[in-house]
Amino acid sequence: MTASGVAPSPVSATSDQSAACANGLDDDCDGYIDCGGVTLPDLGCTMTPAVTVCPRDGGASPDAACTVAGPEGSPAACSNGVDDDCDGFIDCSDFDCPANPAVTFCPRDAGRD
Repeated sequence: MTASGVAPSPVSATSDQSAACANGLDDDCDGYIDCGGVTLPDLGCTMTPAVTVCPRDGGASPDAACTVAGPEGSPAACSNGVDDDCDGFIDCSDFDCPANPAVTFCPRDAGRD
């Protein structure tokens, strides 16, 4: 229930989902709001390809000046000191690096506490 006593409607996998992920509300009442910031990001927003308003892995807001060089996840990309996929995370701090078993030098928790 929302503060007004109205049950929220679930977010559907349509273009409305991007709008719901940018409205500053916890639409699905899971304790996470949109792309994060005030709370941890809602994975329904950050991990859904149809949502274009949030970085894919829940990272910091993408840098508008960043140019995507390719995926962050190969041993070379995970050790070059560059945010290759422009998601706000660099090398081992990017979820894509420790998630790849071929990248053996990143801790599996992406270096986060």
